Amino acid sequence: MAMLMAASLLAGFTTACDDDDDDNTTEDYAAAVVAKTYGTYSLANAAYFKGMFTDEEDGSIKLTKIDANYVSVNFTSNTWGEFAIDSALVLKTDTSYLITGNGTVAMAGHGGTSNYDVKLNASVNGENTVFAFSVPTVMGGTTVVVYNTQPAASLVVANSYAGTLSAEVMGTACGDTATTVKIAYASDNLVNITLPGYTYKTMAMGAVVVEGVSVSESNGVYTLTLEEDVTVVGKMGDSDINVKVSGLSGKVEDGELTLTYNETPGSMPMAISYSFATTK
Repeated sequence: MAMLMAASLLAGFTTACDDDDDDNTTEDYAAAVVAKTYGTYSLANAAYFKGMFTDEEDGSIKLTKIDANYVSVNFTSNTWGEFAIDSALVLKTDTSYLITGNGTVAMAGHGGTSNYDVKLNASVNGENTVFAFSVPTVMGGTTVVVYNTQPAASLVVANSYAGTLSAEVMGTACGDTATTVKIAYASDNLVNITLPGYTYKTMAMGAVVVEGVSVSESNGVYTLTLEEDVTVVGKMGDSDINVKVSGLSGKVEDGELTLTYNETPGSMPMAISYSFATTK
């Protein structure tokens, strides 16, 4: 949803800039209206990755008025570097203020910090405000989109969590193993969870992916719930096998994941019960 909103908002740039209607001309107060600090989270896309999330602690964007129609734009990001657009045009439309400009970004890499050309397209409109910084020569083309609203719960919890997985069958403990649970963004309120494989004696269960797990937030605690049991394709040894996943629930609090769920492989008459907790 967040990426679709950005695409919809930024699609108006070409139309607005090509429109000769008087309603789209600059106003004396345009730069003054947008001159403030923005940003709560960002999503970045490049040729090598999609949807990389950073939260509000990563940095913020400051717009400073130059004159009636121009602002300077400075975006300081702990992840992406120092973006500077010395002079960006502010264009007032019926619904928003469109901002365009070119500048540079100082990005740190393996060989040190280098400067790259960057292009800014932004739309300022309350909670629908977005800033898109495009850096065509980094990682096959990188775009960092900064939003001015709170991130979806599914973005916050999307991560890889290292911890301990415990298993039992009919109340008998099967042992613990160090492993990783991966949570991936699916939509604003849904995530896909990769449940790790587990080996007990001669039985080796492979990892499975459970899609459509709901996420909700209350007082900083993110609750994960699989509304209905699902059957997914997994592995037992080298063979494909249907695995029923049931009773999946968990939470992410202060960056730590706890999770419980059951897996029933094939025609096995009883479920394997799992519990996972992030290593502290």
